[in-house]
Parts: sequence; structure tokens; C-alpha cells
Amino acid sequence: MYNVDEHDFKVKIHDGWLIATESADKESFPGMGIFYSKDGETFSWDDLITIIEQDAENDKIQTDLYKKDYENCCYVFDYENGELRE
Repeated sequence: MYNVDEHDFKVKIHDGWLIATESADKESFPGMGIFYSKDGETFSWDDLITIIEQDAENDKIQTDLYKKDYENCCYVFDYENGELRE
């Protein structure tokens, strides 16, 4: 579990919170992760919804989508060409 801090952005939703936090690897993959949080104070990798990042190698912006209780990314959306792939 991670604590929400003053650098994170949070939005109240009906049954909890959406927490946006900056990417840990700012050099290679600058971006943010969006997590679900029940209490708005903590979040965990188990509640990851999406990661939006720019790949430093090819400068592509992509969104990685995650499914609840599924360890790996389910879909990747490529911002440049609008391609959605599994």
C-alpha cells in the first residue's frame, strides 16, 4: 500500500476515489498511473486502472489498461495512430 501525498491528484467518485500519481521512472517513461482507492488515503498496485506514459525510445504516448485482479496489462492504446491492441 502507498499513501496518497500532496503531489497526487484525487477525484471523488461514487464508491471511492480515483488517484493519479506521477510515474516512478520519469526518465524512460514519464507519465502517470491512475488507481482506484476506497478511502482516498491509500492505494495499491492491485487497484491500478491505467498508466499513461511516453516511451522515451520512440516518443510515443500510450495508455496501458489493466483489469481488476489481473497482473498484466490487458490493452494498450496508442495515442498517435489510435490503435488498440491486446
